[in-house]
Amino acid sequence: NLFRILGGSFGIAFLTTILNRGSQVHQSHLVAHVTPWDLDIQQRLATLTGAFHGAGSDPFTAGNQALASLYLQIKQQAVMLSFLDGFRLVSIMLFGIIPLILLMKARKLKKG
Repeated sequence: NLFRILGGSFGIAFLTTILNRGSQVHQSHLVAHVTPWDLDIQQRLATLTGAFHGAGSDPFTAGNQALASLYLQIKQQAVMLSFLDGFRLVSIMLFGIIPLILLMKARKLKKG
């Protein structure tokens, strides 16, 4: 029972570390592709700025809110990619352990 609890704790700590580090790596990769010269980014920022300006913000604040919203979307995508990496890692480990489980022999309990 102790090893089961310790294994679960170490597994959760390991996956949390994978998620945090993976999120940072994916975020840096995604941000590297977001440039002010990209037409898609310009259009998205213009759309977001218009939406925030239409909601009552002044143009300067609306621009800042649009940048913050774009950054939030990038962070969300980075976290999602990190979760996919963690899921892939757990799946590989599970499929790697299945043959070991099949090779284990069942022990027969003696009565008495």
